[in-house]
Amino acid sequence: MTDSSSNQPLATLTQEGLRLMAFEHYLMLGEPGAATASTDPLESLPPNQRERVAQMAIRRLTFQVLFELDAVPAADALQIRGILARVPGLGPLEAERVSDTVTKAMEWRKDADTLVRELAPNWPTHRQPAVDRAILRLVYAELKLGKTDAPLIINEAVELAKRFSTEHSPAFINGVADNMRKRLTTAIPPAPTPGVA
Repeated sequence: MTDSSSNQPLATLTQEGLRLMAFEHYLMLGEPGAATASTDPLESLPPNQRERVAQMAIRRLTFQVLFELDAVPAADALQIRGILARVPGLGPLEAERVSDTVTKAMEWRKDADTLVRELAPNWPTHRQPAVDRAILRLVYAELKLGKTDAPLIINEAVELAKRFSTEHSPAFINGVADNMRKRLTTAIPPAPTPGVA
């Protein structure tokens, strides 16, 4: 396969190579005020691999935004746009996908945390690393939105945990996310939080 514009052969990468590109080279969140033009690291990939890297990078970026908003009681669109403005090369469609998922995850944060407390009573959200909370809130939102197959959501959540959290987190995320999937697909609502109307 060649790039029709330059007749250069397109590179193909392994799944791990694609993930590395998505996690370390594409749509990277910078420091405030740091967004600058960037070259497209995906230009040498075949279209199917470009889309796969873009999907993984968008999920990773969504997780990172949720992580940054962890201590914020209620994020608004302006805060989300401010964070996304620090991502060189982020197009409007990608920004909308991230923003929409972050908005839903923030809207459903209390429900997600309640469900996690039910599924992992020994590890309530206040005892979890902030990275794990952000990943599980992302999983909850993606499962509720139903735009992506559940096994892919869970697998990618585990990969985020492997890359960004503790050595014990991938197994924890896998177990909680799979039980979350079962709960959400059987449409059993989470139990109400005691003392909360």
